[in-house]
Amino acid sequence: MNKFLRKLTIALLILGAALYGFLGWRSLHPSKAAVVPGELAAAVISPRRVPDLVAISQQDAQLRAALTQLTDAAGAGSCLDIERNGIDIVATRSTTPLIPASAAKLLTASSAIDVLGPDKTFVTEVKSKSPKNGVIEGPVYLIGGGDPLLFTQQYQKTLKDQIDEHTSIEQLADAVVAAGVKTIRGGVNADDRMFDGQRSVPSWEPAYIAQAQVGSIGALTVNQGIDVKPNGVRTVTTDPATQAASVFTGLLKQRGVQVALGPGFGATPGSADDLAKIESKPLSAIIKQMLTESDNTTAEILLKQIAR
Repeated sequence: MNKFLRKLTIALLILGAALYGFLGWRSLHPSKAAVVPGELAAAVISPRRVPDLVAISQQDAQLRAALTQLTDAAGAGSCLDIERNGIDIVATRSTTPLIPASAAKLLTASSAIDVLGPDKTFVTEVKSKSPKNGVIEGPVYLIGGGDPLLFTQQYQKTLKDQIDEHTSIEQLADAVVAAGVKTIRGGVNADDRMFDGQRSVPSWEPAYIAQAQVGSIGALTVNQGIDVKPNGVRTVTTDPATQAASVFTGLLKQRGVQVALGPGFGATPGSADDLAKIESKPLSAIIKQMLTESDNTTAEILLKQIAR
């Protein structure tokens, strides 16, 4: 019986190859009666289509290899099923029932790239009156540009074994010092007007905040709006902009800048001059971090960027 099946299979393959060759020959030598003026005479199955078919097959093979490597690395807690025209390209544990995780982040990531572009960066600025002899009369304004990964080095160190794509707020403080600032007669005023004032989502589980699974949403957030205590306990602030101004004030003082007043909140006047700024990593790198670490806060802030 096995020999019969093998012979039958070989015969079908030979027949299929012959039919394919015949149809290809007919496509190159069409009969005049079969040609309708103004229409193409090429058959659906044609040797001229072979390069496209081979290219698609190679693309599927490359995709299959990459995704199989990904699911193998993820282990038994992952599953994947991708189809093209009803045919499986990749099917890894596709019938295994699993609790879904943050699949919505894939939609956020795709939308962000589509709307903003993979090279988009987010800029955090410092503006004030121009310093004279190292003195700024009045406050400086820390202006949020919606950078979700504006971190201090100390906070980054608490994110052990995670991808590091953060923007260093220390470098922004260094830039203020490099501009010759030695004394600020006012304080650091936070300006986060780029987004609205919504800091969380009403439908979130209370545990998300209690366990600091997600921080405060805002255009000006440092350390994702999370405060890490010396004992490692993480708490979410309800006012990320003021927290950012407080952190920045401390960094300036550490660098020898005298700041007369405490952190505040206020809109940047149109007459303010540029003092310093820092750019985030490109959006593609931020998204890599967001998806790899399942970063809820970054996803929420990127959603604000898309909406804006």
